[in-house]
Amino acid sequence: MDESASSSLVSINPPETVPYIKCNFLDKDTDLNENPVWNNEIALLLSYWLQQRANHDDIFGSFRSANAHTDSLGEVDVISDAEHIKKLLKVPFNKHSQISMIVHRLGRTILLDEFDVHSHLLRLEKNEWTWFRDFFLDTILRNISVKHFYKKNKTRDELVRKDRLVKFLCQSVELPQLTRSNSNNTTDESQSAEAPSTNNESTTTTAAALLQQIKDLVNASNNLEDDNDENQNGNCTSSPFQRTVNWTFENMKMLIGSDLPIFGDEQHPAVSLRLRDMNKPINVLTGIDCWLDNLMCNVPELAMCYHVDGIVQSYEIIKTEDIPYREGCQFPPGVVRDLATNLLSFLKANATKEGHTYWLFKGPDDDIVKLYDLTSLCETDRDDNPYTLPVATLLYKMAHNMVLKSDYETRLKESGTIRTLLKHCLDMLDPEKFPEYYCAAAYMMSDLFIDDNITERDWTYDENDLTD
Repeated sequence: MDESASSSLVSINPPETVPYIKCNFLDKDTDLNENPVWNNEIALLLSYWLQQRANHDDIFGSFRSANAHTDSLGEVDVISDAEHIKKLLKVPFNKHSQISMIVHRLGRTILLDEFDVHSHLLRLEKNEWTWFRDFFLDTILRNISVKHFYKKNKTRDELVRKDRLVKFLCQSVELPQLTRSNSNNTTDESQSAEAPSTNNESTTTTAAALLQQIKDLVNASNNLEDDNDENQNGNCTSSPFQRTVNWTFENMKMLIGSDLPIFGDEQHPAVSLRLRDMNKPINVLTGIDCWLDNLMCNVPELAMCYHVDGIVQSYEIIKTEDIPYREGCQFPPGVVRDLATNLLSFLKANATKEGHTYWLFKGPDDDIVKLYDLTSLCETDRDDNPYTLPVATLLYKMAHNMVLKSDYETRLKESGTIRTLLKHCLDMLDPEKFPEYYCAAAYMMSDLFIDDNITERDWTYDENDLTD
């Protein structure tokens, strides 16, 4: 069992903004098909908070994280959504898996974003990706039928599953009895009235604190959608995720955005919750998914809640290190670690050009994952690619950070790297369309050629110094 010990080191940034919600383990025979009977406002907010990321197709997610954590640019190997990392690492265990992700490189850092082909390429009313659509139709759809291609599951069973999951998570939040009580229940009201005033104040404060905590999370997510221009440019400085973790996995440093709901109680300080239909056996994909989620967020335990047609049956507490060896979902952790190493090596060896947009793709019947350099293969100019400004902005920010953090000697050593970043930035930008960004990058580039040790006197001359 030595192999089960994880080599992952996780730090959560910042810890004060990542609250662990106190867990309420549901009683047997709780019906998850019914709406929670407690405070509707909290149920609505929590439902929205937990569902939002699952329903949000954000092709600029990694750029938002990068803009919110610019110090990580060039320092980490990967910036991405936890869901994208999990999907890639599960490919060898699911031969019919489908991958469609946009890849960018900035220094040593790889940015990964989900790209929904159906939404952006196969809907005729969409005109933003015409250059990509032409390449896709000519190159990919020759061998793949549209009806067999990547499409999100929107069947009735899937919608019912998501609805039960949200209700399960809502009811798993332990709130004060005052909040859960029905307003028409006079008995509860009389009992509350008889309670000491200090207890009432404490209960109200606890409920208000939890409500405010959830509101803050929802409002932070709402702010990402308020400004359409910032959404289009991926230049928002707020992370779209509930938490951002620095995850070291087999010597790979990743900045991961995660929306994993983390609960806890006195016996289980931090635990992730999963809802599982007892009629469907646990498989390898479920095991890998749970294991990676807990590793990324440094959660020591998994609480699996089993149900039959939405009726809760029982819970099972599983330690994170035991998940790979649980009956029904066994998998070798070493294989997943090796796959992560090989995948990163593949991306860094092939996605070599900063400023280029790459497409990582695997069809449902493909045996391998392919990487296409869209910037080179597609007939497009820089203005047609919606990633042009987000990439150029991050290149500038990387160069700017290197200049600010370095002294004169270090700056001399790093000047070549800084010039390369700024050159790529200037090459991508149209000075007439983005004059502010272009001028800022050009000014910094020119400043690199001025010696910091030159004084004002060195810029003037004395007539006596001139020879006849």
